[in-house]
Amino acid sequence: MSGYYAWKKRPMRRHQQEDHSLAEQIQTAYVAHREVYGSPRLYVELQNQGIRCRKMASPPERVN
Repeated sequence: MSGYYAWKKRPMRRHQQEDHSLAEQIQTAYVAHREVYGSPRLYVELQNQGIRCRKMASPPERVN
């Protein structure tokens, strides 16, 4: 088995899981506020919900 397929089968690390969960929470807060909140407001919103962020929560990138 090549290294690539062994890597693909490994479970996500805890840090990656936390980042994925945070991205989902950011997306939820962003959509809940009509997709107009920027990163400072999203950061404060997540803090008010008791969600800890290691860095400023930026809104999802737009896909044209």
